[in-house]
Amino acid sequence: MSTVIELFNREIVGWSISIHHNSELILSALYDALGGNDQPEIMHFDRGSEYLSEAHMDLLDSLGIKPSTSAKASPWQNGRQERFYGSFKTELGSLKNISCEGELFELVASTITYYNTRRMHTALKTNPIQYRQNYYKKKFIGEVGLTEVRDKVLQISGT
Repeated sequence: MSTVIELFNREIVGWSISIHHNSELILSALYDALGGNDQPEIMHFDRGSEYLSEAHMDLLDSLGIKPSTSAKASPWQNGRQERFYGSFKTELGSLKNISCEGELFELVASTITYYNTRRMHTALKTNPIQYRQNYYKKKFIGEVGLTEVRDKVLQISGT
């Protein structure tokens, strides 16, 4: 499994699973992330050969994304990913009753959805999606004022 985490709110914005841990897996997760999100300025990852592969580095270069890598044997420099996978394995639970790839995919998808939408993150004091929504709500209201927001909502709703 490969994931792309938005550091701002710890949201899993892209992921992929495969029986092979190679550059195709990593690229698939990155494409998933880019499909519904703004392109990042920086991508941080460990020093795994799949991340340092020519295909991955060329894609980052062609998109103008600056690569950032952890120092060798320094997992704490990729702490958000390490923390996610520790929690993910616990929340995923046992795979003993999985009988096919489709069931595994469904279990992974539902666990990531739980992580993004319902799991409380102590540092955020909410889940990643709600944290992002709260941030933009505060930012938007702060820019235009509460009265303007109310007027805009009334205008959009037609009331």
